[in-house]
Amino acid sequence: MPETPEKNRTRRRLFSGSGLFKVSVSQLAVAALIGGLAFAIMVQVRDDGSDDYSGVRGENLVELLKSLDSANERLTTQIDDLRTTRDDLLSSTKRSKQAQEQAKTRAEARDPGRQRRRDRSGHRGHDL
Repeated sequence: MPETPEKNRTRRRLFSGSGLFKVSVSQLAVAALIGGLAFAIMVQVRDDGSDDYSGVRGENLVELLKSLDSANERLTTQIDDLRTTRDDLLSSTKRSKQAQEQAKTRAEARDPGRQRRRDRSGHRGHDL
């Protein structure tokens, strides 16, 4: 199939120095940096998979385990303390609500007309 003059012009323009594939030195430098970064990331990810403690002395491992145990005990104690505090606050809130309800009930029992007057006037606690 013979090439048309239009295809020849397009091909020359694409591959010539003024075409789309003109590569500058800065573009080559950026491409090299991106390639190096990709390689470094790949090596780093591959190295992260090996978390062994074969190079650590046994004494250091024992100390590490003891410190982890003590930290675990301390955190468990703090969690228990916080749960106790939360439960105390919740029960205190319930007691306060119950006390308010009882006070309201007693106040209404002493003066049954007070509630009706408050409802009509829109004011709290003032007699008409």
